Amino acid sequence: MLRRPSRAAILGAAMPDRYKYLAIIGFIVAAVLGSQLLFKFYEWNKLQNCATSGGRNCGGRPIPLDR
Repeated sequence: MLRRPSRAAILGAAMPDRYKYLAIIGFIVAAVLGSQLLFKFYEWNKLQNCATSGGRNCGGRPIPLDR
């Protein structure tokens, strides 16, 4: 009777060690870029909130809006 190889053996054979390191580095780079994107969006959202409220949510003097 033939035994089926374990899942770890199949996955380990499919991906050499250097690809595992590249995948880990890729995930780290993606996490850093994703966090940068979130901070940029946060700053943009804060600026938009300030502009649409006429400066009430800015912490500074009001921004005059032409209506």
